[in-house]
Amino acid sequence: MSICIIGSGIIGLSTALAIQEKEPRAKVTLVAESFSPDVTSDVAAGYWRPSLLVDPRTDVLWRWGELTFQHIERLAYREPDTGALWQSGYEMRQDSVKEDFFWKDTVRNYRNISERELQNMGFSQFKSAIFYTTLALEGSIYLPRMLDQFKRNSGTLQQKRLENLDDIGGSYNAIGNCSGLGAHHLITDTSVYPIRGQTIRVQAPHIKHFYVFDDDYYVLQNGTSIVLGGTHQEHDWDTSVRPADFDHIWNGNTNFLPALKTAKIIKQATGLRPGRPTVRLEAERRAVCGKTKTVVHNYGHSGSGLTLFYGCALDAADLLQQAVHRPNAKL
Repeated sequence: MSICIIGSGIIGLSTALAIQEKEPRAKVTLVAESFSPDVTSDVAAGYWRPSLLVDPRTDVLWRWGELTFQHIERLAYREPDTGALWQSGYEMRQDSVKEDFFWKDTVRNYRNISERELQNMGFSQFKSAIFYTTLALEGSIYLPRMLDQFKRNSGTLQQKRLENLDDIGGSYNAIGNCSGLGAHHLITDTSVYPIRGQTIRVQAPHIKHFYVFDDDYYVLQNGTSIVLGGTHQEHDWDTSVRPADFDHIWNGNTNFLPALKTAKIIKQATGLRPGRPTVRLEAERRAVCGKTKTVVHNYGHSGSGLTLFYGCALDAADLLQQAVHRPNAKL
């Protein structure tokens, strides 16, 4: 059997590895215009926390996120060189709104911070906050490892830009569409839109916690560096680094956390997150190269690709497995 996976970000790679595990004899081809280190997942800090999702299906998001959290936890304990690590920190707000996050039982040590405690910490401008321990998975470290594993599993890489599904050819039994933002043009899904993110990566070993300020600014730990953000500019396709956004990120974070002012700037980066009203994970029968094929869609994760990837990959692989063994089954 032959399966094509479109997309080489965290969603595409995890789906490809999941179907290889389920069907070790399958010939799996990964098709993408770019591979790591030139994909959006390489830019992400990989902080486990549902972000920029407007999908109302919190039960489904929770399950995907929980499975992914457990996967990263295993990596952190067994394979720390994958870029997986624990981190603790604070989310702070300048209003007194306390949200009941659907993911609060997944993370560790979740608790509300009192206003008095914030004042004692030197954050008197904030009225409410939470503390918790979560995981991070640095994409720029983990993606190359995934790619190596895919090739060791006899997977094939094909680098090219697809204008439509017919461009992949007609020899595959099933197709996994993990094209992310590319679904906008690949299958003309106009509900997919870019959420532009710009970040600054710095060295600041004296910063021991992560911080999120009003959902506008963040300080997130990776193994040897810290990622400062951020922007979430919807419908903005610009991938260039903007000086105005640098000023916004730097000034905002150093205003709230002055200890960052001595940080050494390493680099700046941008990425376009694949926004969508809901994550699309489903099988569809459609014409590809004149033949009816099963296409399993797995895209539209907004800013939560590294939070949901593993759970989504397992579900997508189940659908692909059904497609190759029961191609005429009702979806």
